[in-house]
Amino acid sequence: VYLNLGVNANIVTASWNAINNVSGYRLNYAPYPEAQSLFSIDMNHSTDLSVRLGAGSAYYVAITSYNGNCLSDYANVEHFILK
Repeated sequence: VYLNLGVNANIVTASWNAINNVSGYRLNYAPYPEAQSLFSIDMNHSTDLSVRLGAGSAYYVAITSYNGNCLSDYANVEHFILK
């Protein structure tokens, strides 16, 4: 899975390519630059998410795929900072 991250004003869009033979994807994020807590959203079969965030928001973002109880390694880890 390859993550693309885009920022337009205060809207952040994460998108990634679909791969065969997976049950779904998890969008993982943590505060940037100190990733003290990791959060995760089950995206099921969705391959994109757009969210409006406030100024000063800054996060690392990575995608994992899963199949049953098996979880992939993180895809490329990206980050953003909203001014």
